[in-house]
Amino acid sequence: MRDPERILKITGKLMQLWHLVPDQRLGQLLENYIYPFGKVNWHEEDDKLEKRIDKAILRVSNLLDKQGVGKTARRV
Repeated sequence: MRDPERILKITGKLMQLWHLVPDQRLGQLLENYIYPFGKVNWHEEDDKLEKRIDKAILRVSNLLDKQGVGKTARRV
């Protein structure tokens, strides 16, 4: 059986990413940052999805830093 705690862990990270770009809809967020180029793998294990989200958080955070958007303005 899969660990039920993974649900809160993954949704928490997804929430963290969404707070970085709050003007996007969920579908936009997934397409732009989690599954770019339309390559959705519905059979992907949750740990791999979690790593995708982690990478997306890092990528977006770095981009916002380069743009000069401070953490307080990000609502994180």
